[in-house]
Amino acid sequence: MYKNNIDGYRNTKLKIARVLEMYKRECFDIPYIALYRKTEYEQELNSKDVWRIFELDKEWVKLYKLKYILIN
Repeated sequence: MYKNNIDGYRNTKLKIARVLEMYKRECFDIPYIALYRKTEYEQELNSKDVWRIFELDKEWVKLYKLKYILIN
């Protein structure tokens, strides 16, 4: 049972990374990913999770920029 939790965690991390890759590198927009790329993230994630990942990424970018301004 413990191994399944670790595998599930790893699979979820990979799916999150894939969603961010589609958004940032492949330049797909979030509605497109949420509706038409479900096969690449389903099982571990759903379309609401894709939107949440997008919102958290936007927040991270804001914090990263603020850190850069404060350091320099």
